[in-house]
Amino acid sequence: MLNAISKVIDLGERIVTIEDSAELHLLPPHVVRLETRPPNLEGRGEVTQRDLVRNVLRMRPDRIMVGECRGQEAFDMLRAMNSDYDGSMTTIHANSARDALTRIENMV
Repeated sequence: MLNAISKVIDLGERIVTIEDSAELHLLPPHVVRLETRPPNLEGRGEVTQRDLVRNVLRMRPDRIMVGECRGQEAFDMLRAMNSDYDGSMTTIHANSARDALTRIENMV
């Protein structure tokens, strides 16, 4: 869905994507791709989606695209969408639109 929507984004906009595994293939030229990282064998070095959402705000994107909100990053994503990043997007898996709203509420 995000791939399809991205086709109507202005080519001059700076987009930052955040994903667990790279699945988005966006056409605009100004795309920065960020991926999460699991912890190493000692349990250190993990980079979560929430870490990336918080840090991407310093990168001055026009849009933030999160591949799928599944946890605490939902709060930071909603906060970003309600401030300076109007055209930001994310997906969420749910059985219906009503369930999606309930799921976001539970994550936040």
